[in-house]
Amino acid sequence: MRFRIGLADIAAVVVVLVLVLLPPRAWPVDRVYDGDPVARAREFGALMADLKRSPSSGVVAERLAERLAAAGQTDWGLRTAAVAAMREGRIPDRWRAQLAASGIAAQRFEVAAAHDWARAALASCDSRGSTCGPQERLRVETYANALGAGVASGIDPRKDPKKFGEAVKRAVPTIRIPSPR
Repeated sequence: MRFRIGLADIAAVVVVLVLVLLPPRAWPVDRVYDGDPVARAREFGALMADLKRSPSSGVVAERLAERLAAAGQTDWGLRTAAVAAMREGRIPDRWRAQLAASGIAAQRFEVAAAHDWARAALASCDSRGSTCGPQERLRVETYANALGAGVASGIDPRKDPKKFGEAVKRAVPTIRIPSPR
Protein backbone atom coordinates (compact mmCIF):
# COMPACT_ATOMS: atom_id res chain seq x y z
CA MET A 1 0.00 0.00 0.00
CA ARG A 2 1.34 3.28 -1.06
CA PHE A 3 1.17 6.41 1.16
CA ARG A 4 -0.54 9.33 -0.59
CA ILE A 5 -0.57 12.93 0.61
CA GLY A 6 -3.82 14.68 -0.12
CA LEU A 7 -5.19 18.17 0.21
CA ALA A 8 -6.73 17.42 3.63
CA ASP A 9 -3.34 16.25 4.95
CA ILE A 10 -1.66 19.46 3.81
CA ALA A 11 -4.41 21.58 5.38
CA ALA A 12 -4.09 19.72 8.68
CA VAL A 13 -0.32 20.21 8.76
CA VAL A 14 -0.71 23.93 8.01
CA VAL A 15 -3.26 24.35 10.80
CA VAL A 16 -1.03 22.54 13.30
CA LEU A 17 1.99 24.63 12.28
CA VAL A 18 0.03 27.86 12.62
CA LEU A 19 -1.18 26.87 16.09
CA VAL A 20 2.27 25.83 17.22
CA LEU A 21 4.24 28.72 15.75
CA LEU A 22 1.94 31.64 16.61
CA PRO A 23 2.79 33.48 19.84
CA PRO A 24 0.41 32.85 22.75
CA ARG A 25 -2.61 35.10 22.91
CA ALA A 26 -2.53 37.77 25.59
CA TRP A 27 -5.44 37.67 28.05
CA PRO A 28 -5.19 40.95 29.95
CA VAL A 29 -7.13 41.12 33.18
CA ASP A 30 -8.29 44.49 34.41
CA ARG A 31 -9.07 45.29 38.00
CA VAL A 32 -12.72 45.45 38.87
CA TYR A 33 -12.14 48.12 41.52
CA ASP A 34 -9.82 51.09 41.68
CA GLY A 35 -7.46 51.58 44.57
CA ASP A 36 -5.93 49.21 47.04
CA PRO A 37 -7.86 45.92 47.22
CA VAL A 38 -6.74 45.28 50.80
CA ALA A 39 -8.00 48.67 51.96
CA ARG A 40 -11.30 48.14 50.13
CA ALA A 41 -11.71 44.69 51.70
CA ARG A 42 -11.06 46.19 55.14
CA GLU A 43 -13.58 48.97 54.50
CA PHE A 44 -16.29 46.55 53.37
CA GLY A 45 -15.44 44.19 56.22
CA ALA A 46 -15.80 46.98 58.77
CA LEU A 47 -19.12 48.10 57.27
CA MET A 48 -20.42 44.52 57.23
CA ALA A 49 -19.34 44.06 60.86
CA ASP A 50 -21.18 47.26 61.78
CA LEU A 51 -24.31 45.94 60.10
CA LYS A 52 -23.95 42.59 61.86
CA ARG A 53 -23.68 44.40 65.21
CA SER A 54 -26.64 46.69 64.43
CA PRO A 55 -28.88 44.86 61.93
CA SER A 56 -31.75 47.26 62.68
CA SER A 57 -29.75 50.39 61.89
CA GLY A 58 -30.92 52.14 58.76
CA VAL A 59 -27.88 54.43 58.87
CA VAL A 60 -25.41 51.53 58.80
CA ALA A 61 -27.37 49.74 56.05
CA GLU A 62 -27.51 52.95 54.03
CA ARG A 63 -23.75 53.48 54.38
CA LEU A 64 -22.89 49.92 53.29
CA ALA A 65 -25.44 49.89 50.45
CA GLU A 66 -24.20 53.17 49.04
CA ARG A 67 -20.54 52.06 49.25
CA LEU A 68 -21.40 48.83 47.44
CA ALA A 69 -23.26 50.76 44.75
CA ALA A 70 -20.35 53.19 44.37
CA ALA A 71 -18.07 50.18 43.85
CA GLY A 72 -20.31 49.01 41.00
CA GLN A 73 -22.06 46.30 43.01
CA THR A 74 -25.58 47.74 42.72
CA ASP A 75 -27.21 44.32 43.06
CA TRP A 76 -25.57 43.75 46.45
CA GLY A 77 -26.20 47.33 47.52
CA LEU A 78 -29.88 47.06 46.66
CA ARG A 79 -30.16 43.73 48.46
CA THR A 80 -28.43 45.10 51.57
CA ALA A 81 -30.70 48.14 51.75
CA ALA A 82 -33.85 46.11 51.01
CA VAL A 83 -33.14 43.49 53.68
CA ALA A 84 -32.51 46.19 56.27
CA ALA A 85 -35.62 48.11 55.21
CA MET A 86 -37.86 45.05 55.49
CA ARG A 87 -36.76 43.98 58.98
CA GLU A 88 -39.54 43.38 61.46
CA GLY A 89 -40.07 45.69 64.40
CA ARG A 90 -39.87 49.37 65.09
CA ILE A 91 -36.83 50.87 63.41
CA PRO A 92 -36.59 54.65 63.83
CA ASP A 93 -34.26 55.17 60.86
CA ARG A 94 -35.80 52.60 58.49
CA TRP A 95 -36.42 55.44 56.04
CA ARG A 96 -32.67 55.72 55.42
CA ALA A 97 -32.38 52.12 54.22
CA GLN A 98 -35.51 52.58 52.09
CA LEU A 99 -34.11 55.77 50.60
CA ALA A 100 -30.80 54.01 49.84
CA ALA A 101 -32.73 51.20 48.11
CA SER A 102 -34.62 53.81 46.10
CA GLY A 103 -31.45 55.61 45.05
CA ILE A 104 -29.75 52.41 43.95
CA ALA A 105 -32.85 51.26 42.03
CA ALA A 106 -32.94 54.65 40.28
CA GLN A 107 -29.24 54.30 39.47
CA ARG A 108 -30.13 51.00 37.77
CA PHE A 109 -32.96 52.78 35.86
CA GLU A 110 -35.58 50.74 37.73
CA VAL A 111 -37.70 53.84 38.31
CA ALA A 112 -40.95 52.11 39.28
CA ALA A 113 -39.15 50.22 42.04
CA ALA A 114 -37.26 53.38 43.01
CA HIS A 115 -40.57 55.23 43.30
CA ASP A 116 -42.04 52.45 45.48
CA TRP A 117 -39.03 52.58 47.80
CA ALA A 118 -39.20 56.39 47.95
CA ARG A 119 -42.90 56.27 48.89
CA ALA A 120 -42.09 53.69 51.57
CA ALA A 121 -39.33 55.97 52.90
CA LEU A 122 -41.80 58.86 53.02
CA ALA A 123 -44.30 56.70 54.94
CA SER A 124 -41.53 55.70 57.37
CA CYS A 125 -40.63 59.37 57.81
CA ASP A 126 -44.22 60.04 58.83
CA SER A 127 -44.39 57.12 61.26
CA ARG A 128 -44.31 57.64 65.01
CA GLY A 129 -40.83 57.58 66.53
CA SER A 130 -39.01 58.15 63.23
CA THR A 131 -35.67 59.94 63.26
CA CYS A 132 -36.64 61.73 60.05
CA GLY A 133 -36.56 65.46 60.69
CA PRO A 134 -38.51 68.07 58.72
CA GLN A 135 -35.61 68.79 56.34
CA GLU A 136 -35.08 65.11 55.58
CA ARG A 137 -38.82 64.59 55.12
CA LEU A 138 -38.97 67.47 52.64
CA ARG A 139 -36.03 66.02 50.74
CA VAL A 140 -37.63 62.55 50.63
CA GLU A 141 -40.98 64.01 49.58
CA THR A 142 -39.41 66.05 46.77
CA TYR A 143 -37.48 63.02 45.58
CA ALA A 144 -40.58 60.79 45.67
CA ASN A 145 -42.58 63.42 43.75
CA ALA A 146 -39.86 63.66 41.12
CA LEU A 147 -39.78 59.89 40.66
CA GLY A 148 -43.57 59.79 40.62
CA ALA A 149 -43.67 62.35 37.82
CA GLY A 150 -41.14 60.35 35.85
CA VAL A 151 -43.09 57.12 36.30
CA ALA A 152 -46.40 58.86 35.46
CA SER A 153 -44.91 60.22 32.22
CA GLY A 154 -44.61 56.66 30.91
CA ILE A 155 -41.20 57.43 29.42
CA ASP A 156 -38.58 54.69 29.73
CA PRO A 157 -35.41 56.35 31.11
CA ARG A 158 -33.23 53.68 29.46
CA LYS A 159 -34.58 54.50 26.01
CA ASP A 160 -34.97 58.26 26.34
CA PRO A 161 -33.22 59.67 29.44
CA LYS A 162 -33.46 63.25 28.20
CA LYS A 163 -37.27 63.21 27.90
CA PHE A 164 -37.53 61.42 31.24
CA GLY A 165 -35.40 64.13 32.85
CA GLU A 166 -37.56 66.84 31.27
CA ALA A 167 -40.72 65.20 32.66
CA VAL A 168 -39.17 65.16 36.13
CA LYS A 169 -38.05 68.81 35.85
CA ARG A 170 -41.56 69.89 34.82
CA ALA A 171 -42.99 68.30 37.97
CA VAL A 172 -40.19 69.36 40.32
CA PRO A 173 -38.42 72.39 38.87
CA THR A 174 -34.88 73.08 39.98
CA ILE A 175 -34.43 76.40 41.71
CA ARG A 176 -31.07 78.05 41.20
CA ILE A 177 -30.07 80.72 43.69
CA PRO A 178 -27.38 83.04 42.34
CA SER A 179 -24.32 83.45 44.49
CA PRO A 180 -23.95 86.86 46.18
CA ARG A 181 -21.47 89.23 44.57
